[in-house]
Amino acid sequence: MKPSVFAPPKTKGSEQLNANGKHMLKCFFHNIALTAHMMRSNLTPTAQQNATTIVAKAPALIEAMIKMAYMVGMQRPDSNSLHVVTELIHFQQRLYQSLWENGDRFLMFKQLPHFTDAMAKRVLFGGRKGKGNLHDQLSIDPGFHTFGRMQHFLRTPVAERRGLEDLTEEQKQDVNDVTALLPNWDVEVSVYVEEEDIIPAGAAISVKFDITRNEVVEGKQAAEIFAPRFPDGKYEGIWLLISTPWPSSKKKVTHRLHQVRKLSTRDRVVSGVLQFKAPPEAGKYTMIVAVKSDCYLGCDYQHQVTFTVKPADSPELTMYELHEEDHELLRELHGDIVGDADSSDSDTDSDDDDAPKTKKTDSDDDSDDDDDDDDDDDDDDSTSSEEE
Repeated sequence: MKPSVFAPPKTKGSEQLNANGKHMLKCFFHNIALTAHMMRSNLTPTAQQNATTIVAKAPALIEAMIKMAYMVGMQRPDSNSLHVVTELIHFQQRLYQSLWENGDRFLMFKQLPHFTDAMAKRVLFGGRKGKGNLHDQLSIDPGFHTFGRMQHFLRTPVAERRGLEDLTEEQKQDVNDVTALLPNWDVEVSVYVEEEDIIPAGAAISVKFDITRNEVVEGKQAAEIFAPRFPDGKYEGIWLLISTPWPSSKKKVTHRLHQVRKLSTRDRVVSGVLQFKAPPEAGKYTMIVAVKSDCYLGCDYQHQVTFTVKPADSPELTMYELHEEDHELLRELHGDIVGDADSSDSDTDSDDDDAPKTKKTDSDDDSDDDDDDDDDDDDDDSTSSEEE
């Protein structure tokens, strides 16, 4: 059998490589195997086995890179960490679908079975009339406009889908079965502070994501993803991202990742919360919020959210009054601070007890003795006078 091109050749020169050289050579062949997997190349059995091992371990490595990019970005205020993490997530999506990024605008449709460039072109441009804005023609949430045509295709009723004329009925059914698994989400994002009607400066802001998976039947849970070339079974994960807020009046902005979290759940309705500290200055702020699948292309939600920060001493803040039981509890725990009368008396008594006492000196003793002698003399005088 012809040796695999993805296995390091056993030559006299290769045996003489040091440990570092062997490690670099091994990484080189692993990169080739990973690239071949994502380009959907036909491999020899040995090469396919190597590629399968590498691809199965790659998602964990990518998630570690996402965490590292986030931590580095938090230490560098001028970093464009949101872009870096977004590209890593997109690479993870292409890894599961075995799709190599080559600038192909039809790439997202190739995760569907039997799709060709011609079919994707008809889906993208066949139904467009006139020269109006594409976003205005799509009746979908503005957060999905980045991949509007893909979302429009997924949300179109099966009987009304265009671009599938070249497929047999069986192939059309394959396409419809897969599109029924791909993300078809309704996303709601709310920005608020717990128990407040406003957002005061310096408060803890909560960003809540409410996601409804319309592709999941009510009362059931999500099925395994469609990834025929990925070696292991998997359930879809959902990434939540928010950028660092910036003043809305600022035009040139470097988008830094502020928070990121991955949800691993099969529920139809999914909720997640990210929290951060409000800016210290009052004003109007804008930030990017994003919801991304970890395994499908063209299904990401990304939108800009604007919120207003009020001064920390704003009169609109909710004022709370303590109940009498709370006052009693505070008096029991911190009577001296609250102003308990008993504790004040005890403090006064303790102050008196602790007052310094006058020390009796030797001169004082002598004066006392002199006084005693004078008293004795007076007594003697009075006695003698009585006798007389």
